[in-house]
Amino acid sequence: MGNRRTILFLLAAIAACALLLWGLHVRRQTFGTEESVRSRVVDEALGRVTRLTIDRGEARMSVELVDGRWHMTAPFPAQIEQGTVAQLLDAFESARVKDAIAFQELRKRELSMRDFGLVPPRVHVTLEGMQRSESFLLGALTPLGNELYLRVEGSDQVLVVPAALLDAIPHTADDLRSRKLLSGVRSAVRALEVRAPGRPFITLSKETGTWRLVQPTEAAADDERIDTLLDTLYGARLTHFVWPTVSNILDVTVTDSALKTRMGLYGLGPDSGIQINVQENGDTTPEKITLGHTLDGAASLCYVLLPGGGAIGAVSNTVADAFKLSVANLRDPRPFFGSAAGVRRLQVQLGDALFVLTQTNGLWRFEAPVSDKADQPAVRDTVERLLRLRADAIFENGDDTRTATHERSLPISHVELTAEQGAWRFMVAPGNLEGTAFDLVFTNAPTVYRIASSNLPPALVNMAGLFSLRDKNVLNLPRASVRRITVIHEGTPATVVERENSETLWHLGEGTAGRIVDERLHALLVCVENLRADRIEGVGLEPERLAACGLREPWLEISIDVDARDAVRKTLRIGREAGFGKRYAAVRGLDVLFVLDRPSLDILTARIVEPLTP
Repeated sequence: MGNRRTILFLLAAIAACALLLWGLHVRRQTFGTEESVRSRVVDEALGRVTRLTIDRGEARMSVELVDGRWHMTAPFPAQIEQGTVAQLLDAFESARVKDAIAFQELRKRELSMRDFGLVPPRVHVTLEGMQRSESFLLGALTPLGNELYLRVEGSDQVLVVPAALLDAIPHTADDLRSRKLLSGVRSAVRALEVRAPGRPFITLSKETGTWRLVQPTEAAADDERIDTLLDTLYGARLTHFVWPTVSNILDVTVTDSALKTRMGLYGLGPDSGIQINVQENGDTTPEKITLGHTLDGAASLCYVLLPGGGAIGAVSNTVADAFKLSVANLRDPRPFFGSAAGVRRLQVQLGDALFVLTQTNGLWRFEAPVSDKADQPAVRDTVERLLRLRADAIFENGDDTRTATHERSLPISHVELTAEQGAWRFMVAPGNLEGTAFDLVFTNAPTVYRIASSNLPPALVNMAGLFSLRDKNVLNLPRASVRRITVIHEGTPATVVERENSETLWHLGEGTAGRIVDERLHALLVCVENLRADRIEGVGLEPERLAACGLREPWLEISIDVDARDAVRKTLRIGREAGFGKRYAAVRGLDVLFVLDRPSLDILTARIVEPLTP
């Protein structure tokens, strides 16, 4: 019987100890610690805090955690800067106790809480969470000013902590409030609406990775411009708050009629302000802000109604100026898109002359006015420049300035560009009377793109530019294939040098006397192996033009017999001067007028046979 009582007694003692240990464990779940072991203001992580209250005198600030974000509930509802609350909680977590003075010691020294600035406290902070709360009374600074007296409410100690803890506590509610116009995620924006007095209602959408205009017209939008607008919107910060304010809490209780009057005075009414709606991913509610009048006495600022309509602030006028938009401001300034490799045909009509180039297997070739080779780098550069064009201005149908200019000027050229993704047909017309710009007028759209004249490829506006697309090779004769050279200078007998197929040495031809100058002959052979023109002057040579360029009776004629399948003889005719030491030239059987430069002429005109001297 005695053993049973002993066992029951031990079991009861064990249960009591377990209950005591559990109670101690639960108590330690609060933010404080036992007085004898406190080394920090709080030894528990503050991730469980859901409510924070700060009292400074009669002013109270209160914030609550809702759906992962902090919101101000007192002195009035408002959006707050999330980082400010995080810094405050971090300051409490990291604050170390430098010293502690027990109440018993205070009584011995005949000191009171008032001597430490704790009655009344300078700041009273309450942290709440997990159905528990703990309050901290912050008092005066120590004599050196680098530390602060603090008391945990309910404890019997005065703690000395770093003064940085006081610096982390906001002074007013405005220090807690967020000064951002928008608090969402910039990269998540998928729709943007702008409504401004006297301007069209604009809607933009980003559903496929690029921005497009939806209203008032459907068209590709300028991604860079839209991104700049969003950067302006998300990067803007309020300079100060106008309503409600800490200085006048009664503003919060104004009637609806008084609030409407206030909105009208600030230019924030539905018919007076610039209204901006921003829609992010998913089914979230669009955030709306309204930009109003300029502030009296602050011309660089304007009023802004923040999302939810619960606050008015002042922001830089640059935000309002950025959103005074027109449709032309938002359109993609690129008339064309795609890569040069995808272009299959380029057709340009200048007056009555039609030029057509086609690309097959990566090689460009003229199809009209004559079938001919094209200068591959020149054509590729022209097509790439065309695809890279960006308009300096875009005009919609009915624009008075555009209409007046077009009525005065006829088109310079008609162009058709055919690519894998479709075809563009447009006219090139003068953009202004000074000639510094051209307008691209599309046949199937009312939009006109104004392009700086320096950016437009010359091939679209003048013959010289088109001729520059032709292959500038005049002769391509391998040295080993040349068998006979006949040179006829104006008014002199022909000079002939030749060699047999199996020979490497040159000798004089029939009727030619003198001495072959090997250096000049070698230079001539090197020259005709890859003779390129300085420029193309024209194609389709008429007899009158041949005579005008001195090619009917040439100044110099060089006939070269070659061992080749495509031709037995190539005859190069060089005519009159074309200025700056250059001369016109043509190859018999080829309807192209070339201009040769001075270095090439020096080689071609050098005498390859000198008379014998006694």
